[in-house]
Parts: sequence; structure tokens; C-alpha cells
Amino acid sequence: MKQKKARKIIIKTLSGKASNEELDRLLDWVEEDEANMALFKKYLDVYQFYDIQQKFEAEKSFNNLMSRLKKKQSSGRIISMNYQKYLAATAAACLVIFLTYFFQEKNYSVQQDDNSEIEISIQAGTNKAILTLDNGEVVKLIEGETYENNNVKGDGYSLLYGDTILSKKEYNTLTVPRGGQYYLVLSDGTKVWLNSESQLKFPVQFVKGETRSVELAYGEAYFDVTSSKHNNGASFSVENKNQIVEVLGTQFNIKAYKEEPEVYTTLVEGAVSVENELGSEILSPNQQLIVDINSKNINIKTVDTYPFVAWKSGVFNFREMELQSVVQVLSRWYDVDIIIKDEDVKRLKFNGLLRKNQDLGSVLKVIAQSINLKFKKYENQIILEK
Repeated sequence: MKQKKARKIIIKTLSGKASNEELDRLLDWVEEDEANMALFKKYLDVYQFYDIQQKFEAEKSFNNLMSRLKKKQSSGRIISMNYQKYLAATAAACLVIFLTYFFQEKNYSVQQDDNSEIEISIQAGTNKAILTLDNGEVVKLIEGETYENNNVKGDGYSLLYGDTILSKKEYNTLTVPRGGQYYLVLSDGTKVWLNSESQLKFPVQFVKGETRSVELAYGEAYFDVTSSKHNNGASFSVENKNQIVEVLGTQFNIKAYKEEPEVYTTLVEGAVSVENELGSEILSPNQQLIVDINSKNINIKTVDTYPFVAWKSGVFNFREMELQSVVQVLSRWYDVDIIIKDEDVKRLKFNGLLRKNQDLGSVLKVIAQSINLKFKKYENQIILEK
């Protein structure tokens, strides 16, 4: 089946309009090639987020697709384990999206034991950061307010550093608090997305011929680095107290939060070298390197990079993530402490695709309903429990 026809059937499937014959053709096509499966996955991810009004149709359609897959398995056809795992994980994600639609459209809410409704009106994070100049001056960058200083321009959502000549090397520091995110373009054109509770130190202007070095003091950042070919051969490095990442021109994500025991470097495109006290490793696309902060040991694995970088595109993509890790992410974005006291609850796994622009109440309702939990607000904390 040609790709153009496959695209049409994918869209019909996700909107609940595909016939059984078309579903069979789609399954055949997906099984033919990994690239076909990847395309199907991209359509599903996009559909789940930007057609929220029809999520219940996507959930019904996907269940139908899964049913037909089982029939094919029972008939003796061999289907790869990776594909089966992907379908299973995505089915769970579809269910979460369906629940999101259900709660938002029907105005349902999770209730306490006394049946009184819990209202949590905590809004999503915004574009905000604090810029510290080389002379110590502090500038608050707030969504909707512009900023301009020499070669730096800000529109309230991002900062753009132009190419200029300075008499001495100057450094700026961009700090993104809890409940914030920010986008930065360095003087060489490298693009940086900073997540909540993150800090990046960088030169106002890179020196030609020297390594373009920045420091991710803590937090999470996604880098789209301009090629060394366009910068007189100068490589690019990201330093952290636990590792140094050397690149020539690539896209990658580093997560290095202060309270977490591991640093994650996830490579999307190109190649990077990651070095720490015990040695260095070179990563290829779709590989993730994990440094244990205490032992300094390095572990490399092959991953689907999308869940690890989706945050920069306005999406939470939780795949088989322990609930304790989920609430850490939410706590940073919504700038509120979410507490789980029960160790068993902390280890529960959650699958979900959720939009970052939703208020916290809507997100918690989906999580609580999908894994049979309840939540309550106590002073400035939110407690999640059985």
C-alpha cells in the first residue's frame, strides 16, 4: 500500500471511520516496515493532543484495532514483540486521553470519602525566567513583556542573542523557576529549551575558534546545536558537575535535577561524547546515557526519544513511569508540592499523554481515575493516596 493511501486510512482509523477491511490493510502495512510503524505512531501522538474533542472516538477505534490484532495473532500470524508492546502502551495512553475528554466535557470530579468535591484551581506554568547579567544586574523575564539590551532581545517568551563583538568575554545566567519554561537562542544560533527549575550559564558571545561552552548548573534542557562547520570548526560542549557533553552539531536533551540520583543524556540526532570521572562514551541517535551521581557508573540504552523530549513541545508523555517520578514533574511545572506517603503508591506505573497547558486539577483527576487513587489538598500541599 502506498504511503498516501496509508495516511488516509490512519486518519480514518483515529477518527473512528475506518472499515474492518481498512483496519486489516493498516495492520498489514504497519507490519511490513518499522518506518511504517513509526509513521503510524507519529499520527497517533499528534491526534491525541490536537483533536481533543474526538478522543473518545480514538479510544474506540484503537480498541477495535487491538481486537483485530488479537484475531490475527490467534490465526497464527507472527507479529514482533516490539510492535505488540507499542500497541499495548499506546492503548493505555488512548484511555488516559479518553478520560481527559470525559472529565473536561462532563465536568466530573474526583470526590473524597465525604463526597464533597475537590477543587484545585492551580494553573499551568508559563514562560518566565530570571536573567542575571555579567555585572550582576538581575532582569525578570515575564510572559508578555519585552526586553532589549545591546545584542539581546526578548519578547516575553524567548531570548535571542545576536552576533556582536565584545571587548571581553561576558557571561549571562538564565534561571527558570518552578512553574516556568523558557526558550533561548545563543549568539551562534544554537537553540535551547529550558524546563522548569533549571539554570544555564552561557557566554554573551562565543569566541571564534574556541570551544563553545555552556554550563547546565541543574535542571533540564534540550539543545539544537548549530554545526561546527558554520562556527570555524568550533565544537560545542555542555558542562555539568557530573559530566561533560561534547558535540559537533546535533539535537539532544540533558536532565540533571539536583534532587535526582541520575543524569540523563538523550540523543535525538547527530553524535555526542559524554565524559565523566570514569571515562567517556559516544552516543548514536536514539541512545540514552545515564550517569549514577553517587557511583559515577555509566549505563547506555536504546530508547524512543520522544517521551524524553516531548516536554519542550507542550506535552507530558509518561510511559511506564513510576508515580513518584510523575508527581516530581508535575510539582515543578505547577509550582506546588504533591506528596505520596505510601511507598507502594509511589511505585505504581502510569501511562499517559497530557497537555501541559491544562490546569492541575484536570491532570490529577485523570491520574486518580486511571489508577484508582484519590487526592486531597492540605494547606499548600496536595496528597495523593489510595
